[in-house]
Amino acid sequence: MLGAHLPTWAQVGAWDQLNSQAVEFNRRGDYQKATQVALQALELAEKAPDPESNQLGTSLDNLAELYRTQKQVELAEPVARRAVTFWEGYLGPDHPYLATPLSRLAAIYRMQRQYGQALPLVTRALAIQEKALAPGHPQTLASMRVLAQIHEVQGQYVLAESLYKRMLSVQEETLGLEHVDVAISLYQLASLYSTQAKPTLAEPLFKRSLAISDQRLGVDNPIATANLYGLVNTYVQLGQTGRAAPLYDRVLANLTKLKGPFDPAMVAFMLHLAPQDMTGSQLVQAEHVFRRNLADQETQLGSEAPELLGNLIKLAEISRVQGQLVQAEQLLMRALLIEERLGLVDHPGMALILNLLAKVYSAQGHSLKALDTVRRVTTIYQHRILAGATTDNSAEEAKWNHDGFVSHLELLARNPDHEPSEHVADEAFKVVQLAQTSRTAAAVAKMSARFGSGDDELADLIRRKQDAAEHMTKTEVQLRIAAGKKPQHRQISDEKRLRDDITLLAQSVSKLDSELNQRFPSYQMLTRPLPVSLHHVQTLLQPAKAMLVYELAPSNSFVWVITPERTQFLPLQVDFKEIAAQVAKVRAEMDSDANGRPQRVSLDTLHDLYKRLFAPAEPLLADIQHIMVVASGPLQSLPFAMLVTAPSPEIRSSEDYAKVDWLAKRVALSALPAVSSLGALRRISKTGDAQEPFAGFGDPLIGDRLNTMPGKRRGVDVQDIFLSTKVVLDGTGTTFGQPEIADVEAIREKPGLPETADELRAMTISLKGTQQFLWLGDRFTETQVKRVDLAKFRMLAFATHGVMAGEIHGLGEPGLILTPPRLGSVADDGYLSASEIAGLKLNADLVVLSACNTAAADGTPGAEGFSGLTKAFLYAGARSLLVSHWSVDSDATVKLTTALLTEYVAHPSQGKASAHRKAMLKLINERKYAHPLFWAPFVVVGEGRAK
Repeated sequence: MLGAHLPTWAQVGAWDQLNSQAVEFNRRGDYQKATQVALQALELAEKAPDPESNQLGTSLDNLAELYRTQKQVELAEPVARRAVTFWEGYLGPDHPYLATPLSRLAAIYRMQRQYGQALPLVTRALAIQEKALAPGHPQTLASMRVLAQIHEVQGQYVLAESLYKRMLSVQEETLGLEHVDVAISLYQLASLYSTQAKPTLAEPLFKRSLAISDQRLGVDNPIATANLYGLVNTYVQLGQTGRAAPLYDRVLANLTKLKGPFDPAMVAFMLHLAPQDMTGSQLVQAEHVFRRNLADQETQLGSEAPELLGNLIKLAEISRVQGQLVQAEQLLMRALLIEERLGLVDHPGMALILNLLAKVYSAQGHSLKALDTVRRVTTIYQHRILAGATTDNSAEEAKWNHDGFVSHLELLARNPDHEPSEHVADEAFKVVQLAQTSRTAAAVAKMSARFGSGDDELADLIRRKQDAAEHMTKTEVQLRIAAGKKPQHRQISDEKRLRDDITLLAQSVSKLDSELNQRFPSYQMLTRPLPVSLHHVQTLLQPAKAMLVYELAPSNSFVWVITPERTQFLPLQVDFKEIAAQVAKVRAEMDSDANGRPQRVSLDTLHDLYKRLFAPAEPLLADIQHIMVVASGPLQSLPFAMLVTAPSPEIRSSEDYAKVDWLAKRVALSALPAVSSLGALRRISKTGDAQEPFAGFGDPLIGDRLNTMPGKRRGVDVQDIFLSTKVVLDGTGTTFGQPEIADVEAIREKPGLPETADELRAMTISLKGTQQFLWLGDRFTETQVKRVDLAKFRMLAFATHGVMAGEIHGLGEPGLILTPPRLGSVADDGYLSASEIAGLKLNADLVVLSACNTAAADGTPGAEGFSGLTKAFLYAGARSLLVSHWSVDSDATVKLTTALLTEYVAHPSQGKASAHRKAMLKLINERKYAHPLFWAPFVVVGEGRAK
């Protein structure tokens, strides 16, 4: 063996020579020879007896970097791990150089998409650099950028945004406002907003970055090109395609000049372009580029390499847009064959191809073939959603196929196979439940992660399942890399071993999932409920009860009408954007004007919504007394009780609103966060009668308490309050939970709610409770809420800001704001998140949330956080909730809630939905409160039936 019999001085000299040769071969790009020599140098360094020598660490660094450069991640990872271990022992755990091998190992994990493994490494590297280096040091900023990118790719947008802003602030202070690095950070922050579909925030940042790069580097530089492409996406998101079109050609011209017409950068840009947004000449150019790139890849990698998929799929999309459907089908069938040879039958890549193939079949008029194809896609995602990992990655993945689920529904509505209508309705019903699950997957993933961070049997099962699922994802990546090598370098035996490993891991995940279903059914129903049949729902419905399930999508919308005797699946002739605009308009009117008077309500709009959304279902609802509504999109922010069932009389004053035919006058209504919630409520068992009638929590110590005006908008934006994350590791280095810590100063700045103290005192009197069970002001803390024995109260009320508006991404869980501590911690940061709520132990007939707002700050309706928050309370043991949709006048809140509670306590057999209806009618009949601003904000969540 080389070096075994050499004297020490000769070993040192030989190692230096080998190391120099490896460096030189690497510089030339001859990685194969560089690797051979680096292996020899490592072998020699391992024989070096001198403990003071760093040759072993240097050899490990060099070899790991060579493997990484060649994308041989399966070889790079163990070497990079050894390098980290060596330098920790050689230099100590806090030495500045240690950040380099840590960052390299993190980069290798990122190449494998193992972001949970990479995150703590980059976090540690950044901590070392911030301690040893100046704030604006390039290495520190580089680690900060990588950490932000990891959070971004995991869908943890709040944390990514915080890091990008922090990095930008440091750069502007140390480098100046017009530095090129500032332009890069502006671009990345803008891109983050674009990813979140926030074009109004992205546009000015793209423009500022573009101006800096044009001034500093010229108009055809790479940063300018990236910003131009960002602006293209921004204008498409804004629906301003006319502004986007001229920028396409400038981007393409820049790339052609900078890189050449067939450079990978050009291909990458075109891969992200939507063919339907291209002009005819752009389509021709894109087709030429992809065909040339495809031919080059076939020459280098063979005709079956996974690397061909991007070009094949994009060429198929271009052909479909051009009407060349036969060619599109051929390209997709070839792509499908490559995916099938990989053996990853449940991979999202397979689903992407099948979705596109279904579109081609549909365009050809082959609706039945399209339906059969999209059924395969739904099966793939049902498996991945219901049996997948609990990570934010799986949550984001679940959202990818929402359009696919809608396509499935559209094809079922055509019923190309002329199946019995009840069969079609049932299949569609199961599909819509998957669509609902996919929309709330991010919040559910966070709940799962928090449960998994515990130390009980449930937590152990969750961790084992997550470990197996993440290992399976990692192995899938390794298989794609192995199968993508040049034909002469492929190892078929290795590929077979990886496929076998994936099969075994999938079986392990499935077995653990079954065990969770059997031992912890309530947890599974909360996080990953199995779709249920229409017949199953019918068996749960009492006489004179019905369920309406809505699915609103940009292309088509649907409603399922379910009664104990009948079911029906109905397409709705509605435009998603128009419905969203109508709901936003009505919601904006649920406020006082500058003079403190209620605004005039658009009754025609509410009647139109009734005709389009509710009236189609009425033939099946003739004898129904109570309807449970499972809403989607903007309908989640609309109390159905305020729909207007007939043309309205002229409104001259507020009391005239009592004459309006509100839907509340006809029927009792309640909301369910999901179809599965009905079955979950039946599983909730009382642990004995709670001894105390009522406990109230509210009036957090926030805002300017001397100047806070009552009635100020309740509810805040989730993005405003999160500061940082704490990484929780198990013994294997797997990341669990990453519970966020809210920014206590940001919470402290939110508007105060002093009027809620009086609301809660009035509820206490009405329910014959005692003042000792009111936790107000400095007593209303997260620590106190978790410490109180909540199970002894029959009714609970939380009168505080509800954070649940807008789309919840990544770490932004819905929850409630409490009195913040001086310093935030995971245990108490002044924010009770949905996953923390789910961990409470309740035994309450009713939980009142009287200070929530289910529309975003800009008035956009549709809060998925509504589902996440209410699901958490139901899981914790609440049998029903009373939740406000908007900020309510304190007097009206007291009147309505106390009327409901008094009516329910006096006549519990009628159920809470009926008691709520009577309370609303009582306010409507009072001249002062006839405006829906006062009586309509609350909705009963849960079954709302009698005990």
